[in-house]
Amino acid sequence: MRVHKQNTAKYPTLLEAMGKTERAPENAVEDFFGSFENNPVVLAQKYSHIVQNLILFEKECENAFSIDGILERLKNSVRRIVPFKAADIFFFGESKGELKPISRFYDAELLETVNHYYKEGILSVIFERRNPALVPDLESYTEKGSDFNYLFFPVYVDRAEKGVFAIKSTVTRENYSQIEENVVMIMLNSAVNKIEKLLMRERLNKAYEELQTYQGKLSNEFRLAAIGELTEGILEEISTPLQVIVSLVDLLEMEDTNSVEIAKIKTQVSKIDKVVKRLVRFTNLNHRNIPLMPININDAIRDYYNLVESTLRSAHIECALDLRDNIPSILSHPTYIHQILTNLFGLVRKQRNKTNGIVIQTRSKGDDIILRFVTSVKLTDNLSEKNLNYRIVQNLVKKHEGESSLEDTLDSGSVIVLRFPLIRKIRG
Repeated sequence: MRVHKQNTAKYPTLLEAMGKTERAPENAVEDFFGSFENNPVVLAQKYSHIVQNLILFEKECENAFSIDGILERLKNSVRRIVPFKAADIFFFGESKGELKPISRFYDAELLETVNHYYKEGILSVIFERRNPALVPDLESYTEKGSDFNYLFFPVYVDRAEKGVFAIKSTVTRENYSQIEENVVMIMLNSAVNKIEKLLMRERLNKAYEELQTYQGKLSNEFRLAAIGELTEGILEEISTPLQVIVSLVDLLEMEDTNSVEIAKIKTQVSKIDKVVKRLVRFTNLNHRNIPLMPININDAIRDYYNLVESTLRSAHIECALDLRDNIPSILSHPTYIHQILTNLFGLVRKQRNKTNGIVIQTRSKGDDIILRFVTSVKLTDNLSEKNLNYRIVQNLVKKHEGESSLEDTLDSGSVIVLRFPLIRKIRG
């Protein structure tokens, strides 16, 4: 708490000040209605105003489909009963170490004050009493009282402490009644129930998206494994006749060393042999148990590119490699890099452009290795249709403890930036 050195007046502690603001509900109601005992018309008008405000609040919330919208309607309705300078709902974080705003648009000063009172134990007292409390603002406290007071309404969900609804207002114990407090509580409970439903829906949607992502990843790995098993059999069938062709060509070359046709045959056989060896190396990987090791990301990219170069060409995808030499190794496995590239190319292949251009760059910056996937098509359009590929990429990068981002370029293209840290924990 701050100390005002120039003010020598003795002020009560915050808990003492709270004690002065506590009031018995019976006395508060009696004090409030005392001036209306001889004026039932005014009393009826006040009740009518409160009921109309409650009905209006419920109707307004029917058209609110976001947390910000519900909170804004709550504040508008509360303002008709209690004038305030700022008001917001704050929920506890996962660790319950601090309170956080539920809205993107919140009062930063009010958030700081709420967490200050929480750390000082003031809000704990309010939660123990399970009742709203009027707390003076010690920053503006003088001998005549404080210019502002804070109204704290504890928020519970399933009887558990969820957060607090905080109001910074000029109301005092004298002009703030129990009935006004009860009305605010009714509206607050209604708003919190609606907000909880929205939060639950967000959590369910997120869980469903993650489920789809992992299902897609498992399906992708299953297809890779199935392709690997099929490829192994095909490679065996290719290898045997290939060896026969190589042997016969060697015999023919011994008889005619200057034959142009034999040289062409040997060149083509050599190309087939290289492709077979790459496929053998690609299919020998165990996708279910991939050990981590230091790898050069450039080598993994080149191996994958050599494998899919003809496929890209037939799909009318032009690809260029811009790989920086002598970059440090990262802790990964070629399989992970191949899976990342497979899904990145999958994003582009879903576009219907006649010709797509791709540039793959690698750079070393600080403690990160950066992989840039630059494409001539805008990937942010209709991203939901291609969301699975991108989410798989995001999850694979997170597995490397890295970061990913997707942005549009000025020339109607997109760039996906993947950052791989050079220092990370070894995980299986």
